[in-house]
Amino acid sequence: MGAIVVAIMVGLFAVGLVTALVVMSALVIAGLKVINVAHDGSSRLINYWHRRPTH
Repeated sequence: MGAIVVAIMVGLFAVGLVTALVVMSALVIAGLKVINVAHDGSSRLINYWHRRPTH
């Protein structure tokens, strides 16, 4: 009986670990996309200010 409980606990721990890994990976990917968009946006703004015509 004790072995079954230990096996269930180890299984739940493993599932929780995999779930946490997937969630953290999704957050890292989303964060990288946000950083990339912010970087591209600032680059476009800088390029706009340098390329604008001077009157």
